[in-house]
This record gives sequence, structure tokens and C-alpha cells, in this order.
Amino acid sequence: LVLLTLHCLLTSCALSEELCSSEDDCSEFENCVLGYCKCNLDYGVTACSNCKERILDSIISIYLLLIRSNLAKDLILKRYKEPNAYAVIRTFQHKSFDECLRTCLISESSLCVGILVKDNFNCSILSSIVFPLIDLDSDTLVIRKDKRAGVCGANDNVQPTLNYCFIFLWNLAGCPNKQFDPTQHEKSMTIREFSQYAETVYTNSSKRSAQDGNGNYYRTLCFGSRSFNHQNAAFGRQVLYLGGFTDPKDHPNHAVDGLRHSNTSLGACSLLNSPSGLNEVYISVRLIGIHSVNKVVIWPTNHPTNQLFNIYTLPYSHTCRNNVLLEYDDTSSSPPPSTKVFCENPRPEKNPRVTFYQISQIKQIHLCEIEIFSANIAFNKPVGCRYALEPPEMVNDGDLNTKSIIEIGKSYWLSINLLAYYTIYGLDCKFNFTYLNLPTEITVGISTQNPSIAFNPLENSFCAEINSYSSVGDDLFRSLLCPKGGVDGQFVNFYSTSTEPQLVDIYEIEIFGLYLRSLYLKERNLLLNKPAWSSSSVAVGESSSFITDGVYTLPYKSIKESNPWSRIDMFKTYRILFIAIVSDLRPYHKKLNSVSGLVTNNRGFDINQKELFSQVCFTNTENFLSGEYRGWTCDQPLPVGRYVVVYLPISVGTLIVREIEAYGEEVGDDDNFSPLPILKADRYSKNIDYISSANNQDLFPLKAIDGSSSNLIFQSNFISCSEFLTIENVEARFTVYLNDTYLIYQIGVLLPSNSGNYCLTNNKSLKLLN
Repeated sequence: LVLLTLHCLLTSCALSEELCSSEDDCSEFENCVLGYCKCNLDYGVTACSNCKERILDSIISIYLLLIRSNLAKDLILKRYKEPNAYAVIRTFQHKSFDECLRTCLISESSLCVGILVKDNFNCSILSSIVFPLIDLDSDTLVIRKDKRAGVCGANDNVQPTLNYCFIFLWNLAGCPNKQFDPTQHEKSMTIREFSQYAETVYTNSSKRSAQDGNGNYYRTLCFGSRSFNHQNAAFGRQVLYLGGFTDPKDHPNHAVDGLRHSNTSLGACSLLNSPSGLNEVYISVRLIGIHSVNKVVIWPTNHPTNQLFNIYTLPYSHTCRNNVLLEYDDTSSSPPPSTKVFCENPRPEKNPRVTFYQISQIKQIHLCEIEIFSANIAFNKPVGCRYALEPPEMVNDGDLNTKSIIEIGKSYWLSINLLAYYTIYGLDCKFNFTYLNLPTEITVGISTQNPSIAFNPLENSFCAEINSYSSVGDDLFRSLLCPKGGVDGQFVNFYSTSTEPQLVDIYEIEIFGLYLRSLYLKERNLLLNKPAWSSSSVAVGESSSFITDGVYTLPYKSIKESNPWSRIDMFKTYRILFIAIVSDLRPYHKKLNSVSGLVTNNRGFDINQKELFSQVCFTNTENFLSGEYRGWTCDQPLPVGRYVVVYLPISVGTLIVREIEAYGEEVGDDDNFSPLPILKADRYSKNIDYISSANNQDLFPLKAIDGSSSNLIFQSNFISCSEFLTIENVEARFTVYLNDTYLIYQIGVLLPSNSGNYCLTNNKSLKLLN
């Protein structure tokens, strides 16, 4: 028992033990022991607990241990040095180093910037420090990193001695970079000069395209390249290339299909060779909209070759990064490790072409996936509102020439769901207030609560305010910064509490901020990319797959019939808390006025017998508005089931809906089966070359396990179906591979909605074998 207690004391001092390979990986108060940073008890628990990153300049937040960072400790330990001069608040005798440190952090926290500990724990509490430091034999000096008089000293007319002073002043100005590394020019500044320079950078960072004399964007200088959308902007985009390939499975389109499989035989990779007689080969992805490309990720193939790239955001005109090495990895990991690239001095560009030029001696490109991340974290994220005359998704589609017309005012709001938690630093808006009869002030608030549940301005953290008098830049954008340090949340809301609802023309909204974390299960849309089917559909282009694609653009439309419905399979059993629906634009929004929502464990049942086979979540009682995003908290007791059903309980009607979302919690019971992990898929047929579609490079079996709910073979921007034909009396085999041996309970197959008369026809059968 005694040994066990001692072990706990030695290992629990630092609240989270980090892996380490040397002492440099640990804080000054920890030692690297057996691969982990262990607290050195000579300094005590207080020192180890306060060497983590914290919120800037808040005494209480010293104890908020958010992110571990060797460059962001609250305390700096300098052995054998003391200040050239310092102001002592008081000196006293303590029994331990830890007790002395706690006196500084708690008792004298408003004044103490550090402590000087001599022999026998004779402790001096310091209120200021003058650099440089003087070597001593045995004294220990600890400086608080969250105090300017500590890390910078008492004299502002000298150059900073510690790099922590630059970091402190940079963050104090409003530029949140915990790893700020000053240039030689910045190091030559005095503390006063650098402080003024940091303020200038922050102030100019509010301007979307402002640059300094060296062509550096102030926004990039201030916020770095860490602001990027966590969603891949390259997915499904147009691919241009110079080079040749011999097999459709090597087509360049596979570089943006969202599949990272490194096995080149499966049809998920791009293999390009230099054209005969030429010495260059490249692959290029054309993005849609305005982007500052901050980050690029490249996934390699399993071919044994290393490659060297120059990456441009426009061909040869703007460099992202040169001499990027894509290494072949011969480990057993699947997929192999990716290569992450952060672009130098990213700038906003319209429809940028991110191009990868092969510059190594081997003139070929072998890669499986290209992922591109933009600084604009609002791009193509779901947009909800109370009332819209034009499609709300136009406010963040990157097209500056199209606009949405949104009504904003009392109880009328616009909200962008970032689909993750971010620290929001600011935004750029292109609004038109010309047609308003009254002056309008629009508040931008950040929240963690879906505004359609019960919109309350008091639950929003203030970010900025937009009005017709806000200054407009040369690009017609109004650029706004949130309070220093940013505001955390998932939803960016635009609302007004002081005016009656008025229509506002919104051409574009761009937001920049730092990604914090993904959503918890209760915060995620359980229907996203899940398979949906319906009682009917008017046409192929109005398929029910649109209601779960996460994009509020294309609507699903049923024919005019009795009790039209749509059903979505969540694959697992959930307790549903909340369901939301996006209506179509006028005049079709009225079609949803009588809509109701059910939850069931039955895949199919007569909707007239719903009481026997389902539980009610909601029954709509208020007329819909044009383009409205509306949500309902489910009736008690909360419904439990695997399927969500939305229907119109009327004798004759047409169900028209743009999107359906559901939120809830997983129900843990013995019968709640889970989808099995599918590693890969392939096909076999003696007639395998006979594929009816011209897009045969897009129809390999991996598309049937890519997680997308799309069931359109000829969808304009991206194909997510697999196809191949066989001849009479010849087997065509489609095989999926699991990662282990399982007892198979159920197999689901989603057939293309526009497969026409050639899918499972001529008395052919689909057999499932295991």
C-alpha cells in the first residue's frame, strides 16, 4: 500500500503526462522518465500544474489547463540566475519550493511576477525584473509568463531578453499565436516599439486584403496559417492535368474522390506519367469560390517511390510551398501517413487552381488523395434562417456575383453552422443595405445552441456589429474583428433586436478562426449521408438522397399522392431529441405546413398504421416560411428507433423538402447492432470492360462504400455509385472485405435511383453471399 501511494505521488503531479524522448519535450519542472514527462517533486505539484497553456492575462485562468505546450508555460525556470535589479514585495522563510510558489500565485497574484528562492527556501516575492540576468551559484528564479513585468522586465526602452516577451506582447495585442517566432528585424525593436508594431498588425488584420511593405498580409502575420476550414475544399472538384495514364482506375479524378486507399488496384489513386518527349507532369485542382489556401494534405500510394513537388495556388504565379517531399511508406499502416503542407503567405484568390508540379528526376505522379483547406471556415457550411427570398446557401458559396435575400430583425435570424467548434476571430461580409427603409444594426453572435430550438440573443456571445455605416473596403467587404482572443462556438448568428424584420441582400460571408474540436455525438446530425428512400419522386434530379447530403440546395419532391413520406436509416438505434427540416423557397414552402415526424424500428409499414409501428417526435402546428430552417424538440417520452420518417398526413399532397436533420443519443442495448468496418471493395466479371457509362473512371466498387448517400449515377459534380454490366449466364461479382470475422446480421444495398431499365433486369438476380 505504501509503495502504491508513492507511485501515485510520483506520476500524478502533472495533470496529463505527455510522451517524451528527451528532457526538451517536457517542461522545466518535469523530467523525461521511461518515455513520459514526470513531475519533479523538488519543485512540487504547483509548478507542474501551471506549466500549461492558459487564457491570456487572466489570473483565475492560470488554473485552466487547456492545451499542453512547451512554448506556452505560465512559469519560466532560470537556474543559477537572478535579475540585475528587482523590486521585492517581501521576503520570508518557507518549508518548500512549492509553498513559496503558491504564495506568489495565490496570495500576491496581482503583484507577484516571480520568485527568487535561495538556500533553505528563503523566498523573495518579486514585483518587477530588470534584465539582463546575472549568474549565481545556487539561487533559483521563477518568472511568471502571464506578467509583462516578468517576461519583458521593467524597462520598455530596451530590446526583449526573453522570447516569451515577444509572445506575450503579440498575444496582448490580439494576435493569438502561442508559438510566435520574431524575425531579425522584430528582434531589433525595443519593447515599446514591438508593442506598438504588434498593435498595428492587429488593427490592420481587420482589413481583408491589407499588406505590409513587404507584401505580407497583415491577417496572416497576426493569425498565422492556423485558421482553416476543417472540411476538404478539393472534394469532387474539377481536376486538370498534364500527363498520361493507361487504365481508368488511374484517372486523375481519383485524387479528389475522398478515398484515401493506397492500393492502386482498387481505383482510388491517380497514376500519371510524363507525356512522350516532355519533361513535366502536373495535376491541378480547381476550387470554386474565394479562398486563401492555408493547408494542403497529400496521401501517397503503395508504390515504392519518393516524389518532390512544387505547389502553387495559381500556376507558377503564387507559391504555396516548394520542394515538398512525398515519401513512400512501407509500413503496414493503411492508409500510409500523409504529408501535410502549410502554405507560405496565403492570400485570397478567386477560383484558385492548386497545382502540384513533379520536379524530381522521375517524371510521374503517384498519389491517392489531395485535400485542400481554406482559411474561410464558413465556405459551403449549412446556412439556416427564418425567411429567405433567394437560396440562403448563396451567402457562403464563394460567388460574389450572386446574392441571397434574407429577412433579419426581431425573431428573424440567419445562422451558419460551422459543424465543429472554433474560436472565431473575425469575419468579412458583403451586404447591401441600399433598399432598407430604416437604419439597421445587425449583431453577429456566436453560440453553441442551434438557434431554431428557441432563439435567444442572450445566449449569444458578442462578436461584432454590422450596419449601413460600417466602412467598406475596396472589394466592397465590411471586415470585422471579434473581441481580442476570439469567441468560441459552433453557430455564427446574425440578428437584430432593435428593428423590425427587414430584407437584406447578402452576397457573401467569410469567417476566419481556429479549429478547436469536432462535435460530440449529441451535437452531430445523425442523418448526414445516411441512405434515404421515399414513397415516390417526381424526377431523377429530385431524389430523396438530397435530404441527407448536408447541403441545403436541391430539394426532394414527391408526386402528388396520399400521405407522401421519406425515410432515413441511421444504421443504429438512437433516442431522438430534436428533428429539423429546411423548407423549399416560395411558393413551395407551404407544402410542409402539415408535416409530421416519426421514429421507428420498422423498415417498412403502412403510414396509416403509424400508431402501431412508430413513435411521434413532432407534429407541425405553424405555417412554414420561405426557405425556413425549423426544428422541433421531440415529444415526451422521447422516441427511440433506427429510422426517421417525415410525412404529410393528408389525403393528397406533395412532400417537398430540402434537408432533414436529427439529433440524439445512442441507446445501448444488446440488440443495437453497429455497422461493420468495410476495408475495401472490388469486382469480378469476364465482361468487366463493358461499362455503360462514359464516366467509367468514376464507377469503381469503392464508390459504393464511400459513406455517401448519393444514389445518382450521373450526378453533375460527383458520382458516388458503382456500376458494371455482365452478359447472359455470366456471373458479375462485387465483393466487400471486412477487417475481421463477424456474425452478419443484416446487409443493406442502396440502388441508384436513375439506374433505368438496365439494373437487375432480364430476370437477373442479386444474391448476397458470405
